[in-house]
Amino acid sequence: MNDFLILLGATTLSGSFLFGIIALLNHVLFDCVPLKKVYFFLKLSMFYFLLPGLMLLTTVFRIYHYEILNTNGPDIKHLFRITRFNNIALERLSDTNVPFVRTIIVVWLIGVFIVVIVKNLHRGYALYKLRKGCVPIEDKKILQLVTEVASQHGIKRRIFLYRSSYLVSPCLTGITRPWIIMPDIELSYEEMKVIFLHELVHYKNYDIIFRFLMSIVQGINWFNPLIALYSDMFYSYGELACDEEVSELLNRENKSIYAHLLIKLSEQLERDSYFTTFSNDSEQFLKRRILIIMKGNSIRRTALPSILFSTVILVCCPLVSWASTWGAAQMCNEMIGEARRREGTEYEYVPYGFIEYEDMTELQEDSGFLQNFLMRGANSIEETIPAKSSVLTNQCSVDSGKGIKVFISGDRATDTFKVSISDSSGKRRSVNSKNGSVDYTFKISSFDTYAVYIENTGNSELHVLGSIYVNY
Repeated sequence: MNDFLILLGATTLSGSFLFGIIALLNHVLFDCVPLKKVYFFLKLSMFYFLLPGLMLLTTVFRIYHYEILNTNGPDIKHLFRITRFNNIALERLSDTNVPFVRTIIVVWLIGVFIVVIVKNLHRGYALYKLRKGCVPIEDKKILQLVTEVASQHGIKRRIFLYRSSYLVSPCLTGITRPWIIMPDIELSYEEMKVIFLHELVHYKNYDIIFRFLMSIVQGINWFNPLIALYSDMFYSYGELACDEEVSELLNRENKSIYAHLLIKLSEQLERDSYFTTFSNDSEQFLKRRILIIMKGNSIRRTALPSILFSTVILVCCPLVSWASTWGAAQMCNEMIGEARRREGTEYEYVPYGFIEYEDMTELQEDSGFLQNFLMRGANSIEETIPAKSSVLTNQCSVDSGKGIKVFISGDRATDTFKVSISDSSGKRRSVNSKNGSVDYTFKISSFDTYAVYIENTGNSELHVLGSIYVNY
């Protein structure tokens, strides 16, 4: 089975189920739950979709940090060979013995690269066009107004004001250096105040960061058809939640100015989700925004729907995670099982640099034992082994067709050791370390009890760290 493929499937299913539950509850409890709360849970579901990307970053870090920094001498030339470096990356992401699973991962990575690069190139070009045509606003009265509004929101960072002929609707961009870019049209003092309130609520709520993360989510989950619906709802509720928060700060006269300004600026050239634009040209969406602005404070809401909404989602989070992980694991098992059945044999893929062999030597009677170890699932280890000594795990029953995956690394690329599995008869199958580590899966062909045996074959003390996955 492949851990990364299961993670990718489980997280995209979990995020999709959670999004579906949020959308359904929001439809049933329409306008009974604060929009800020709906938006919060949409942000929460985003982190499910981001988990494969975090794992990918961790993998890249391990390659660069461990493989490069701990490789020296003649081994460094061997490491930097393209085939070797690519194999290291794939071994970190894919531990299955079925080659087509690695093909799936490669296709997914290509899709991620294309979507993320294309989106960010588009974003960069849009920013370039905007900033090229921007002119700083130097009117002291307007600058004083934006400073006052920023203070009202508790924002201490300086806000830069520009004007651009490329826009017909104000927008906010920049994370560390926030810009509010105004269209080149005449606006009253009250209209500008409303615009600053709106855009700085976006800044206070970190909407620019979340919208950038959404572009990463779309790249990671490009194969998921629900992502388009999820991103549309996310952008929409970002605006609705902002409108709701701003309307709470306005009196009825200023709310009317706010609503008329939305209509006035609704003829936007294009809707760019990378920027928090003030208005857009969707008639139905504008109607809802105006309703929220004008009646936001007067919408009668009781605590019960909000509590029900939060409780259902928080209860569903672990349930959908468990169900999605189980479903993804079953699907992965079926895919791998079908591939093996088509092959008609127990095809075994041997990772680059590791060769399995039978070890006829007997186990040392004075081998040290790892404590409370070798249970089904993941087992973390950290052990110091004297020179020419060994450690042995407890025995565990493993069924036919399953596996014991070993990922163990020493502190140095020059560390040498051997990892074996031993059945009840004492027969051992072993692999030797490569560049100070072992990343290998022992396939189990018959039901028996097995133990993992780690032998320090070097002449100095060995410190090893890693994991052993049993029956995964």
